[in-house]
Amino acid sequence: MSRPLVIVESPAKAKTIAKLLGSDYVVLASVGHIADLPKSGLQVDVENDFVPNYEITERGGKVLRELKESPIDSLRFSGAQLGQLVALVDANTISSSAAKEVFAEMMTNGGNPQMIVEQRGLQQVSNADELRPMIANVIAANADKAAQYRGGKTGLLGFFVGQAMRQIGGKANPQVVQALVQEMLAV
Repeated sequence: MSRPLVIVESPAKAKTIAKLLGSDYVVLASVGHIADLPKSGLQVDVENDFVPNYEITERGGKVLRELKESPIDSLRFSGAQLGQLVALVDANTISSSAAKEVFAEMMTNGGNPQMIVEQRGLQQVSNADELRPMIANVIAANADKAAQYRGGKTGLLGFFVGQAMRQIGGKANPQVVQALVQEMLAV
């Protein structure tokens, strides 16, 4: 007998809900929202017991179609591989957006998440020594804005983080980049 499937957007929620529901249910994380509230208009139907109106996201639609078409035991990845994907995010090896890409690949073709990350070059750069020279280049190229930041216009932090992320090709750990930018602009 197959067990009902419950899909939530985060691994943390999946773990909590799995504990609450027990072994009668299979609980998976989609590593991102399958449905979002509409960007405009009323988000609940006040005429129908306040039922929420959702829009299926593009990625969520693909995940839902894939899951609807096949029973849980025919998924192309194991629970252990899903756990490996969660571990990669928890260890900051990959970003949450990269995890969505890896998860979509696992849904489509299966595979080891670590190998998918390596093949697609999705690893985050978190090494401060590797990031400092690139951030220094961004600060040097924008000396006028650096002076404004140091003069109290702290709203420019986002500009510097964005420029540094662009310079690094979006592969840097944003938290590490932000900390380094703050440190380097404080000098």
